[in-house]
Amino acid sequence: MKAPLQIEAQYYENYNLTGEGEPAFRPKGCQIFKVEVDTEFLTYIGTEDLIKACKNILKTYSNDTALFEYLEHKVLFYEPIEINKDEFKKELMKHFD
Repeated sequence: MKAPLQIEAQYYENYNLTGEGEPAFRPKGCQIFKVEVDTEFLTYIGTEDLIKACKNILKTYSNDTALFEYLEHKVLFYEPIEINKDEFKKELMKHFD
């Protein structure tokens, strides 16, 4: 069975692009990476090896201006359930009454 593997990474941005001194990476938020995987294959790979692979692939997306650090991963067996935005806003607004 094929399913998306979602990798969550902390995104860092380098504020020292002058080429002088050390890089100055600062956290800017979360970046999601997604790849389709064979779930049967994942059952034969240990969690540690999967995490190592995730970390290594994130290194290939990092460069002098952006750095991605592994946070966690999830196999998405089902499509996300969409929440109605008006319903969600109404629920949020209850905390301001």
